[in-house]
Amino acid sequence: MRKGFHCCSRLLVAVTGARNIPVGFVVLKDDGVTIDALGVWTRARKLGVAKALVDHCVGKAREKKVEGGEEYYDVNSLISALLFWRKMGFEVVKVKEMNATEVRELEFHRPVRKRL
Repeated sequence: MRKGFHCCSRLLVAVTGARNIPVGFVVLKDDGVTIDALGVWTRARKLGVAKALVDHCVGKAREKKVEGGEEYYDVNSLISALLFWRKMGFEVVKVKEMNATEVRELEFHRPVRKRL
């Protein structure tokens, strides 16, 4: 396996119209609920597509929490997307709460979390 290669167990796609045209997607990590990547077609932005996808994933994580899952929903966000995550109710994780790997990646990413 190559370094940096990501495997995922699920790909969620948001579609619109009678022809089911894809307008957004979420790549999930192997746990089936944690977002690894999120994208929305440029023409479909500001329509709530990303919000709907994130809400679905957070809802599934809440179901898992009831079954003994995590207390927080964590996402490793690109710096350019932090405003979006804040609007979704996520908070940037403080450096003192990060592990060593997360601290090394601060040049491009910031971990964000939301209480479930």
